[in-house]
Amino acid sequence: MGKSESEYDTVYRNLLDDTDYTAARGNWQNGEIEIVEITNSQEYNGVDIEKVGVMYADKYITLVRDVVKFPTGLLGTYLRVLGTSGKGGVCIIPRFDNKFVLIRHFRHATRRWHVEFPRGFAESLDLADDAKRELEEELATGADGFNFLGFVFPDTGLLSTKIAVFIGDLKSEPIAQGDNGYAELVLVSESELRALVLSGGVDDAITISAFAYVLCSK
Repeated sequence: MGKSESEYDTVYRNLLDDTDYTAARGNWQNGEIEIVEITNSQEYNGVDIEKVGVMYADKYITLVRDVVKFPTGLLGTYLRVLGTSGKGGVCIIPRFDNKFVLIRHFRHATRRWHVEFPRGFAESLDLADDAKRELEEELATGADGFNFLGFVFPDTGLLSTKIAVFIGDLKSEPIAQGDNGYAELVLVSESELRALVLSGGVDDAITISAFAYVLCSK
């Protein structure tokens, strides 16, 4: 369930006061898109300040519309989607029997089937623990340790969330759990995964970015 209008105002006020957020407001004179804090008493060249702040929030995402100053000096508004928890997410590259383990399932947002590495929201301060939890939830098994490969940003034009990428060898044969519907496992070699990416059989940005870490680390 979403928040009330007054709760939205409080969330946005807290966001503006957050130290990390304040440090990232930017400077339009340095070629950045600067977030501008405004009040109802200020004139901003036709910018509709009644439609600024938190537009929607739930336990997963927070939709924010900021007043910004562009590098040209012009004012406008810009939408961003934040992860409500502020903890980001995790993506795991599982390997079993010398093959990569992916999951084929249906995604509501695209209304399409996708083949992806397991991933999910981070829920703790330890991203490796979140990776372990995701594996257990999606594949009903664990891994013999994880190696952290780096972070990826899925959509830098809209999403602020960054995803931590891990790789690990599974302890036992995986079983697709399909917690939100039907899911099936796809086990492929590295060359087969390359072919799937090139053919469009794998078109999920997070999965492709995670696989790039594997290829670039050789």
